Amino acid sequence: AAYGLGINYNKTKVIILDREHDNHREIKSVGRCEVVQSFVYLGSLIDSSGSWGAYNINRHVWP
Repeated sequence: AAYGLGINYNKTKVIILDREHDNHREIKSVGRCEVVQSFVYLGSLIDSSGSWGAYNINRHVWP
């Protein structure tokens, strides 16, 4: 980490996007990062098929 920055591997997730080949083998991790089927990024839910949509913000508890 040249500038004092590091990767938090407990929070880092990897998603594999592959629209052409749906027959790839199951991958559990990439390095020390967990592979997930979907995640929320900037308020949008992105899944491994490449589709995305608005994340349901009603499940958050606001003060």
